[in-house]
Amino acid sequence: MTERILKINKLIKQEVGKLLLQEVDFPKSTIVTISRVETSSDLLQTRIFLNIFHQESSALVLKILASRIFRLQQILNKKLRMRKVPKIKFEIDKAEEYADRMEELLGKIKG
Repeated sequence: MTERILKINKLIKQEVGKLLLQEVDFPKSTIVTISRVETSSDLLQTRIFLNIFHQESSALVLKILASRIFRLQQILNKKLRMRKVPKIKFEIDKAEEYADRMEELLGKIKG
């Protein structure tokens, strides 16, 4: 990954984090954090990976974000000083869940 893409990822993570706090109302007991951002090298798309505390709320959080995606994209387009602002897409980050499962399996092996 180029240094430029890394800087863009960091900038998008900061700005979208602020937008989620200001523009989106999540259920009261749900905490949503951005774990990482991956932008394509052609700057057409950026995938924003979310950690959601209260996993049962994951589907609802994605539904809320899908309903607000156009507004969030508009605000992001105005805030970022870039020729091309990537189209944002939200996904649930499964990496932590995967790591927990691996630890569980390794624990079983050790016995």
